[in-house]
Amino acid sequence: MEILTFNVDLDKRNLVEDKQNFNVDFHDSKYAWIQARQYEDSMRQVEVHVVHGDNSPFDLTGVNPNFFGWLPEGNYRIIDAKHAVMLDPVNGIFRFDFPAAAFAIAGSYKQAFFRLMKDGMNISTLEFSLDVLADKVISGLIPSDYITPFNDLYGELGDIVKNAKGDLAAALAEWTTKLSTLFSDLSKQGIDTQTMLTTLEQQIKQDGLMTQADLDKALSSFQTKFAKLQSKVDASVASATTFATMHRLGQKYRDQGTVGSNAQGFAGLGGTTVVQYYQNFEPMDRQYGTLVKFNVETGTEILSNEIKGYHGNSMTYNAKDGMLYMAMAEDSTDVDTVQKKKVLQIDPATLTIKNTIDLTAKTALPIIHSIGYDSADDCFIVADNKTMEFYDSSWTLQFTIQWADLIGYEPGFMQGVQVHGSNLYWIGGRKSQIWAYTIDYDNKSLTYRTTYSFDDFQEGLYPTGELEGLAFNDNGSIYVCSHITVGKWGGLTQYFVTNDNFKVPIAGSTLVAIQSVSPSPTEFFVGNNTAYNPDGTKSNPFASLLEATTCMRTPYTPFKKLTMLTDMDDTLALIDIDNAMLNTQSHKVKATVIINCSNLYIPSLQMTGYSRYKMNALYVYNSQARINDLNCPDLTANPDVTEAVHIERSNVFIQDNSKARINLYNSTFDTAGSTYNLTKDNFMSKMLGNQVLGTITNVANSNELSSKDFAYYSTMSVRITTQIAGDTVGFQLSAPINGGVVNLIGHSQSSDVIYLCAFHYVKDSPANTTLEFFSLPAFTKVTPTSYSITATVSDR
Repeated sequence: MEILTFNVDLDKRNLVEDKQNFNVDFHDSKYAWIQARQYEDSMRQVEVHVVHGDNSPFDLTGVNPNFFGWLPEGNYRIIDAKHAVMLDPVNGIFRFDFPAAAFAIAGSYKQAFFRLMKDGMNISTLEFSLDVLADKVISGLIPSDYITPFNDLYGELGDIVKNAKGDLAAALAEWTTKLSTLFSDLSKQGIDTQTMLTTLEQQIKQDGLMTQADLDKALSSFQTKFAKLQSKVDASVASATTFATMHRLGQKYRDQGTVGSNAQGFAGLGGTTVVQYYQNFEPMDRQYGTLVKFNVETGTEILSNEIKGYHGNSMTYNAKDGMLYMAMAEDSTDVDTVQKKKVLQIDPATLTIKNTIDLTAKTALPIIHSIGYDSADDCFIVADNKTMEFYDSSWTLQFTIQWADLIGYEPGFMQGVQVHGSNLYWIGGRKSQIWAYTIDYDNKSLTYRTTYSFDDFQEGLYPTGELEGLAFNDNGSIYVCSHITVGKWGGLTQYFVTNDNFKVPIAGSTLVAIQSVSPSPTEFFVGNNTAYNPDGTKSNPFASLLEATTCMRTPYTPFKKLTMLTDMDDTLALIDIDNAMLNTQSHKVKATVIINCSNLYIPSLQMTGYSRYKMNALYVYNSQARINDLNCPDLTANPDVTEAVHIERSNVFIQDNSKARINLYNSTFDTAGSTYNLTKDNFMSKMLGNQVLGTITNVANSNELSSKDFAYYSTMSVRITTQIAGDTVGFQLSAPINGGVVNLIGHSQSSDVIYLCAFHYVKDSPANTTLEFFSLPAFTKVTPTSYSITATVSDR
């Protein structure tokens, strides 16, 4: 017997010289057999196909059991009992038992191996050759790649489809003919092996090279190991991220600083009743928030109550005792920290705090960030982004699971843990992602199921935002709360519904019809509306500027238009919106913030107050916009407002009709007329219009024609109107600014007399500033009876 070891990645041949170890007796009834050991990248191969039949070695229509055999990982089986070919990949052995009569004459024999890769799709092949000579045996591998011609043909097929200009059917027929020819050619390559095996079939069958006991043992091992393999396959399939879908139910608006603004903890009481905690925002004390109980499918509010819930990050419902439990988490003001390891027990009937569970002496968590209740095992789970602690109903710690032990690392982001039955849902990984696990309480472990990721926009219109929590209906519906916070305006809280596999939205008619299956509207409307689920149409407009402009961020619409139907007493926040128009129809907004926008057009913008975001009536940052008619309120009496308009790193055209205080930071500003009260922050800012410095009637007051940013401009222009010899003579002069000195010279004609005007301006130095007039050509100095000087600066 000779053991031949092959490396499938190399064309390696082995010369067998010792006839004692490999004795081929052409007429002996004994059997000679070959043992081949095969490896792949230092690992045993996973799956193998072996050709040893009478027909084609490659059947496109499927695997032919007469000629093929499949090897699961870690198992072996008989490829075909009548051919007595055994493969044992556990030990890396291919074994072929041939009667000695197989080598009655010297010659060459071939065997083709077809190997399926792990993905079940790619195929590679190797051809094994056995040369029997008179006095020695040469065996080896011929790396004949059977699949290459197929790849070439498929590439040709792609070219046919891509470049087809005439009869596509005829081109495909020609390609099919080539494919059939290729199959035929490949079939012939294995003819030697096929003929040999056909001849040996009866002899192998009679000799019974594998007993029934061997077969039973092999099958038993196969079944055991296959079950383990199947579990690995199932886990692999489940590990792929599953993209989920939701259907929006509606939104609830919370007024900033009054009832609350930031949606946090969320839980369901069974059915369609849910409870939401809104953390109060500036200017109120952040230690307080408001609990709101309402019907999530209609938006009907049932009860609300303000409590000292701090951040109130996570909430769960214990149906067994009928109580809500809230993890207060951090206090944004860092004034009070005692709540960080305490859990509130809340009566859902009154939304009041019934009890406080102090886990300070029990928990190892620095902050109890989230909480869930496992009704199947009657246990609570409290967690942060590193650790999950499991407590029984009497709040005795049972066991702890570290995320690093479970998944190999600590999640960088987590919103909370929610539990329904024994299903644990971890909102983490990223803001719109949920990891699903099954709790094995007895074995103190979690079993991973899958990961759900939600699109940025649901139904092509509503942005998902950050998922805050889940609420569970008894009928299988899962309600999802999401929240989008923009600056200091509070935020938009939305509610969606999905089902327990997170894949298919709940069937049935929608509560409020949307514009289409995939809306992608080009025009939105905003105005007074009490509907729970506005869709932005004119008949059902958005009731909040925040929601309207947030939905304008959708990437599916190339150009968006928002039309205001009424005055809106909130801030217009245009954030990350490109190629859009705001048609106010002369309606007013409280204030305006424009950040990261390009190609933004506003025909008219009237504001009544200022935003707490940066204390401006208009704040423009990193944007390109055109505002044809700007009207800001007079905020000079308000000590909190030092700039009515702040423009930074932007390129804007603004026609200011209110003489607002404008500050320019590294920006380019243009206007059709003159601008008052504008200040440039540095040389990098450009004023392409005219900045009015003022008007004087006496050169002694020239210091009034200055500003602290005077040196940042490139050009000074003056309009001088005089009375000379009873005639009104006007001059338009312009000259570059050289530090703080400008020499402006020009002429004008009146009553056939040419007058020359020379204005020598020295910034902040009236004593050195001069104004002189001369008549030409005599160059006689004249003195006007009166004059006025209006000065502007610009970067034109």
